Amino acid sequence: MRDPVGTDESIPDLVPGGRVNGRVAFKWKTGGRQASNSAEQNYSGYDKLGEGPAPWRTSMDQEKPKEQPKKSAANGAANAPTHPQYPTGGMVELTGLQRQDLNARIGIIRAFDSATSRYTVELIEENGTTRSILVRPANMDLLCPEDPQPEEVRFETSKRPDQEPLRSLKAPTMAPSVSGVVDPGFQASAPSSASALALELAGAVESCNLFQVQALLRDRADPNGRSQTEVPLLLEASSATKAGRSSSTSLDLIALLLGWKADPEVLLDRDRERKGKRAVFSAEAVVLCQIFKKKDAESDEERAVLSSLEPGALAQARRQLKLPGPFAMGGMSPAACLQAERDGLDVHCEELEATSAHRLWIYSVDRLRPVLVMRPLGRPTALVVLLHGLFQSAQMLEYMVRDLSSSLPHVLFVMPTAPTRDAWGVGPAWFDHTRSARKAESLEACRSELLALLSSQGQDWGIPPERVVLAGFSMGGTVAAWTALQVPRCLAGLLLFGTEGLSFTGGWATPKALSGPQSDWATGADGLQVLQCHGREDTLCPIGFATTCTDELRKLGCSVRSLAFRGVGHALSADMLEEAKDWLQRRIP
Repeated sequence: MRDPVGTDESIPDLVPGGRVNGRVAFKWKTGGRQASNSAEQNYSGYDKLGEGPAPWRTSMDQEKPKEQPKKSAANGAANAPTHPQYPTGGMVELTGLQRQDLNARIGIIRAFDSATSRYTVELIEENGTTRSILVRPANMDLLCPEDPQPEEVRFETSKRPDQEPLRSLKAPTMAPSVSGVVDPGFQASAPSSASALALELAGAVESCNLFQVQALLRDRADPNGRSQTEVPLLLEASSATKAGRSSSTSLDLIALLLGWKADPEVLLDRDRERKGKRAVFSAEAVVLCQIFKKKDAESDEERAVLSSLEPGALAQARRQLKLPGPFAMGGMSPAACLQAERDGLDVHCEELEATSAHRLWIYSVDRLRPVLVMRPLGRPTALVVLLHGLFQSAQMLEYMVRDLSSSLPHVLFVMPTAPTRDAWGVGPAWFDHTRSARKAESLEACRSELLALLSSQGQDWGIPPERVVLAGFSMGGTVAAWTALQVPRCLAGLLLFGTEGLSFTGGWATPKALSGPQSDWATGADGLQVLQCHGREDTLCPIGFATTCTDELRKLGCSVRSLAFRGVGHALSADMLEEAKDWLQRRIP
């Protein structure tokens, strides 16, 4: 039995001052923010609007630069660049434009015109269509993923990571970590070496753990590695579907690996070797690899294969392929989806492998927003709603919820999927965090949907608010916190994993009031029990954001137990899930 970690020896003690501001998921590589103020004034826009690219454009190649016209020194014209500074397919943020509605928009570079020294940048509209605009280099900031240098993180093996008094720790070192939902035998104190990541990724692929695969690939695990039986991971994923699991899991695993630059030729070469013999791979797997090889989807068959992916895997595929739209956006709300199933309407329903105490179903109307439901064999007496993070989905939480439910046979678990939006790319996102002015509006829309889901499930099973827990990972934790604080009756608890929660600094839209426990805004905060779990080596949402979240929740009247886990990045760990299970058993016995 581990020693409990007190709230005064937890997340707030890790960062002096407790506040971190600024971008953490992406860094500025080059571009507009390095330009002088005068340069930004010279390139102030109104940028010319061009026609959007045709749907599913067949060529992603950069246009050949046109010959630069000569300019005389007499007219005082500046020497404009004759070659592109930024790569085709690069992701950029628009800045310094007179048209305020375009500032802070995220787009993809499609071409460069040397005659005008402008870039064609593709933007995705809210209805899923695309349009292209011409932008000067000074009005763009090139974004690229943070790429930390590998470091080994070693800890004492005589203690569990969460037993160490966190008060004595200095500000965290932002090193990559072995992260994700891990097998019970995994020791979080293991060094985050390439070999450790490779072993973790192999185990995740073999167990069909989509969440773990995504987390480890994000932590720089090699997608071209091999399984424990020395089979290339892409081939292992092609046959990894377990009995009773979703029939599309194998394709989703392949898409995640390809989305993180696994070599599609590994599977295509093996397929050619087997030509004329018994088929080894599904036709969909071969088509998917062909799509990634040529980075295009021209035929109806290819588009159908992409559309069959679960939303999180599809989002990663889109980011890698950089295919233009139009995209299907939005999707049916989770409460409406479940109501349609009860009404006998046309709802896709797939039952998954049951546990000893629960049955599992995936419900979907439009494939954009599947809902995973884990229902007890008997009548449920408590409800847990679990919200995923950015570019994830309900299916990705299956492995996690199976673990959480093992000691909670009386609990109904519901995992909805976020609407598909354009936020750092197109995929499931609870709100658009690239547009500060829209955050509060998006959060309110999500809160309305979540309240409708809680109301419908509560009425169906007679579960009162005092027996309801809201939980969320990363972006999902923000929505869970926003909702839990604004319910008329205090919920049983709020469970947060790897999230900044409601960080009221750094650009967030200020809620209606922040006057403490008596605020009309935070009606559900007084006495709300919160468990906050965060990876100490989280580089995507650093520990300072968790500190801010803890401080703000306590100011509003919540009772917060905040725990930091060494050796864990922006993901989940076995120790986190054990803490969560213990806490849930106490909150909703």
